[in-house]
Amino acid sequence: MTKLDKTQAVTNESEISLLAGLKFNFYDDDREIIAYSSSFSGKEIIYLNGINISEQRSFKVRSIHQLKVQEDDYEVEFNVTSFLKSKIECTLIKNGVHVKTIKLQVATIKQLMTFILAGFISGAFIGFFTIKIIKTWF
Repeated sequence: MTKLDKTQAVTNESEISLLAGLKFNFYDDDREIIAYSSSFSGKEIIYLNGINISEQRSFKVRSIHQLKVQEDDYEVEFNVTSFLKSKIECTLIKNGVHVKTIKLQVATIKQLMTFILAGFISGAFIGFFTIKIIKTWF
């Protein structure tokens, strides 16, 4: 298991993992709002006190979920601030007023480059030995 498979950052109970996705936890009054996003499928889910209240797929740099909870209007915004560094922000807005922004990063540049280099080397070895085996057949 590589370092990228493990949880890389934990901030205020928010979690990020290359495989499991991103989970942002917000607390407003007596409400727990959890925003989940998958890096692979683009699926975004918003939970209010454990109940799924919004779901959509988005591969955009910025996506917004607009929610109405009793008298309050909420917006949950996902924003990719850096593709190269895999930095993602999630912002909670209540009745037009910024409540909180949580910033997470999937991995450091060094970890990403190590992962890419390991994949490249593995691919080169597999390709080399595949050609050797195919040549012996013909």
